[in-house]
Amino acid sequence: MKFQNLVQSMIISSLLLLTMLIMASSTTVAKAQSFNCIVVSEISATECATLLTFYKATNGPNWTNKDGWLDTNTPCNSWYGVGCSEGHVVGISLYSNQLSGSLPLELGYLTHLTDIFLPNNKLSGNIPYQLDRLAHLSQLSLSGNAFSGNIPAQLGTLLNLTNLSLAGNQLSGNIPPELGELTNLMELDLSNNELSGNIPPTLGNLVKLTQLNLKANRLSGNLPADLGNLIRLAKLNLSGNELSGNIPPTLGNLVNLDKLYLAANQFSGNIPPELGNLTNVTELYLDRNQLSGDIPPTLGNLNSLNIFSLNDNQLSGNIPLELSELKNIKMIDLSNNQLSGNIPPELGNLSNLWGLSLYNNKLSGNIPPELGKATSLINLFLQNNSLTGDIPPTLGNLTNLRYFYLSNNQLTGNVPSELGNLANLTSFQINDNYQLNGPLPLNLMNLNLNTFLFDNTALCEPNDIAFQNWLHNIATLKNSNVSCPEATPTPTQTATPTETATPTETATPTETATPTETATPTSTPTVTPQPMTTTITFTGGTVTSNDANRSVTIEFATGAVETDTQIIYAYHLPQFSPPPPVSLRGFDRFFELTALQSHEITRFNHPVTLTVQYPTNHTLIPNSIYLYWLSNSTWLTQGITFSHRTNKSFTSITDHFTFFAVFGETNLVYLPIILK
Repeated sequence: MKFQNLVQSMIISSLLLLTMLIMASSTTVAKAQSFNCIVVSEISATECATLLTFYKATNGPNWTNKDGWLDTNTPCNSWYGVGCSEGHVVGISLYSNQLSGSLPLELGYLTHLTDIFLPNNKLSGNIPYQLDRLAHLSQLSLSGNAFSGNIPAQLGTLLNLTNLSLAGNQLSGNIPPELGELTNLMELDLSNNELSGNIPPTLGNLVKLTQLNLKANRLSGNLPADLGNLIRLAKLNLSGNELSGNIPPTLGNLVNLDKLYLAANQFSGNIPPELGNLTNVTELYLDRNQLSGDIPPTLGNLNSLNIFSLNDNQLSGNIPLELSELKNIKMIDLSNNQLSGNIPPELGNLSNLWGLSLYNNKLSGNIPPELGKATSLINLFLQNNSLTGDIPPTLGNLTNLRYFYLSNNQLTGNVPSELGNLANLTSFQINDNYQLNGPLPLNLMNLNLNTFLFDNTALCEPNDIAFQNWLHNIATLKNSNVSCPEATPTPTQTATPTETATPTETATPTETATPTETATPTSTPTVTPQPMTTTITFTGGTVTSNDANRSVTIEFATGAVETDTQIIYAYHLPQFSPPPPVSLRGFDRFFELTALQSHEITRFNHPVTLTVQYPTNHTLIPNSIYLYWLSNSTWLTQGITFSHRTNKSFTSITDHFTFFAVFGETNLVYLPIILK
């Protein structure tokens, strides 16, 4: 009986709540239908009626903030987001306010409008061409919605427009050449759409333009040389398109340029030496193209440069000595090219350098000891080259180093004990250097490593108990499986050729260095995804992981960072240390996120969103799968807000960066085995 009463009570409560919601909705709808614009003051009834149409078309009752709307007869003073001047509506500003539906063509009747600011909502449909009636319009910002269709060519008649932002929609078709008529335009952002075709040469007429952002579309063809006319341009972002042909030398005219992003296109040919004229540029991204030839020495003139990214091209020749003149440089990425010759020792003079990526080239010679002077280094990636000689002990001076990769070279000698000074090192990879030998230094125990790879070497592990405990507590470990010989008291026992140093015991080709055991050409080098670096600006952006499944996406809202920030994503092999909480099992999702400005930051102004995908053929209970973060050797979920789940992914929100892992409860049942 008690149970039946409880059920009845719950049903009645639910019905009451539903009734209240229906009544509230009906009241709001009725209010919108009954509001009479004749009673408003401050603006005309016609302009009021247009605002009312806009309110209905964009689902006003469900806006996040609708203060004053339809509640008062003074739209200018009390309707949220409405701005007026001299009896006319001149501005509508409803940023991130849950607007949905379509933008009504009647908006064109508000002919005194100067500002329409509606980013980060859920508006859809076409952008009405009737906006061409708004002759006074100076700002049109519709970014971060779901508008589709073509960009109306009629927008080219809005000659007072200074800011046009349509980024982050689903717009398609060509960029209208008519936009080249907007000669007062200072900012043009059409990024993150589905635009195709060529970049109109008429955009070269926009001589007042300071920012041009067309990234992440499907634009193709050659880059118009006319863009070299935009001498006021401070930011040019064309990354993530299908642009081809040579980079126009006329871009060297853009002497006020601060940021140049041409990454992830199909540009070919040489890098124009004229880019060396861009002495104000702080970020230069030409990576992931098909550029060839030498790196122009003139790029050493870019004395304001902070970020220099040429990775994933077909560049050849030597690394120019002139790059050592980049005194403000923080990151150099020349990886995945065909560069040869020595690493210039003068790079060690770059005191602000925190990232040096030279991996996957054909570099040879010794590692310069002078690199030990670059004490700001956090990432040093020299793997997959043909470097020879010893590891310089001076690299032990790089006490800020976090990632240190020397794998798959031809290095010889011992691991210097000075590397035990690298107190911040978390990942150390020296695997696949077959001639590295001798015992690992005991003072490596000073390091708090999460990854240590030294397989396919002749390095041996000291039998010291403390060292062995330290070694086997490393989360991702691949060792050489070689134990150091036991030390014995007398010289005749430790140094005689017949006992410890004979070719037949420690150095014979048949035991430690035979082609069939450790030095075979057929040995498979250890392959793990390399840490990837992405720049996030104040306007936000997205980072997608570089593991095989692209399994992690990190989204930054506008204002999450105050200045340009380098986000480093590092994938780790799933050997969890410390282990997950009791009863939990882990996925192959173990990664570290680092954020760098002039220093490392661990928290953000606004939370960031992490979406993690995982395979569907798992044995974990779906609702038990969560994102955990590492704090003082403990896996925690506190501080991470869970927001959404599907059968193969989930989304969480956090405001800090550290090590992350995915754990869940298993649905496997283990039955006891009874032995008779």
